[in-house]
Amino acid sequence: MPIRVLHINYSDIIGARFNGYCMMEENTNPNFEFSMAVWKKKSDNKNVFLLPPQNKYLKYLIEKTIHLTCKFGFDHFFSFCSIALLSRQKYFQEADIINLHIIHGDTNFSIKDLPKLCRLKKIVWTIHDQWAISGGCIHPFDCKGTNNGCPSFCPYPRYNSLFKHRMPYYLFRLKDYYYKQSKFNIVVSTDWMKEKIKNSLLLGSHDISVIPFGVNLQIFQNRGKCAVRIKIGIPKNNFVVILRNTGLSTDTMKGLKYTKLALEKLQSSKAITIIVLEQSDGFIDLSSKYQVITPGWLDQNAIIDYYSASDVLLMPSIQESFGLMAIEAMACEVPVIVAEGSALPEVVGNDIGGIVVKPRNYNAIINALSLLIENQDYIEKLSKNARRRVMQLFDSQKYIKKYQSLYSTIMS
Repeated sequence: MPIRVLHINYSDIIGARFNGYCMMEENTNPNFEFSMAVWKKKSDNKNVFLLPPQNKYLKYLIEKTIHLTCKFGFDHFFSFCSIALLSRQKYFQEADIINLHIIHGDTNFSIKDLPKLCRLKKIVWTIHDQWAISGGCIHPFDCKGTNNGCPSFCPYPRYNSLFKHRMPYYLFRLKDYYYKQSKFNIVVSTDWMKEKIKNSLLLGSHDISVIPFGVNLQIFQNRGKCAVRIKIGIPKNNFVVILRNTGLSTDTMKGLKYTKLALEKLQSSKAITIIVLEQSDGFIDLSSKYQVITPGWLDQNAIIDYYSASDVLLMPSIQESFGLMAIEAMACEVPVIVAEGSALPEVVGNDIGGIVVKPRNYNAIINALSLLIENQDYIEKLSKNARRRVMQLFDSQKYIKKYQSLYSTIMS
């Protein structure tokens, strides 16, 4: 009998390369069967199921209630998708292993559900950020409170509510209480994230497996810089920078403030094109100095064209637990500029798949860009090394096989 694994996450398509969806799609091993249970289904895959309840109006009401409780700081104190409901679903009953992913946010899970879930099934929890080891913060940044149990008065509250300074203290202790009643296997994607968990008071005693995410190398590869630039409308001799803008005005994690300052102050002898993915706000005014292209949100096929047209991905995130865009770009032979302090230097490798700079330092970004602009041989070296690094460490088939090995060990 094959080992049946059910992945649980908020969505199937959003985050497909890290939430189990691509693992399910690319699996060729007959000894494993994969399915998903999600709150929001975007695909037509028959092995993706909706978490209960099924009624869309009831789901909408639950979502609004979750948002309201989170605004008051009651982050995952309540659950409206009880284990009693979930356990009645055929897809749950048939699963041997439940692989949890991002269970905070709108997944409608409470940390109080964890002990019940662990009594019913063998559990793997792929931890994607630091929410699991904090009083509610996804990325605590420089706050040391997480390592000390979160103080009774939080100096950096996540929510703007009446209880914002108090609730992290209680949520931290709630997690501690329910974690001690639960038995599960932890997986993270980087040694950086493993170290964060090992140093935490909540999960530091757990065994942790490190399994880096991967990309499909048959899909993510350079399509020919010249041909793609003609297709997009980029002059063939321009130096092309690609970046992702999740919202300059609200950003606290991606280092967009320093990216913008670096591009404003950069002096170059070459004409430059800036490709801004997702949102254009805050960067469109650079069009007086550069060719600025804003294609918006791109699907997988389209984004490979834009990677292929680029000379460098600019990704100086202040906090990042992995950085999938980095390995996507590297697979397409695009080096990456990243900042110290997150998991990205571990993923990229300084002077291997890119350049590591000081965090929160736009001058360091300028220096890295200038080095690449003036040194085509160095770009070519990094480009080849970037692709080679992904082949060695971040091939999706290796990622899938490592998970399958873990599942087999759990079932033995």
